[in-house]
Amino acid sequence: MSTKQASTKPKKNQAVAEKIGATTMLFDASAGRLFELNETGRAIWSLCDGSRTVEEIAKAMEAEYGIEPAKAADDTSAFIAKMKELNLIQSG
Repeated sequence: MSTKQASTKPKKNQAVAEKIGATTMLFDASAGRLFELNETGRAIWSLCDGSRTVEEIAKAMEAEYGIEPAKAADDTSAFIAKMKELNLIQSG
């Protein structure tokens, strides 16, 4: 994870509707797309509130799931990058 990316504060795109229950679903009405998140995706998504950096989110994932620091950083960074690419998350 680059230093610049580690310090960004991702924030959910407010235009994306979410349903969090047994299954977490995201709906991007502007693109007409529906996404289903797994447990770790849901955890990362919930932490993308614009107040935490990518690095802080990765550390939270590391603590919550007992993931190795490098893997937590890589996985979190990749998830957030994909969500940005899909316009579901914005850089804060």
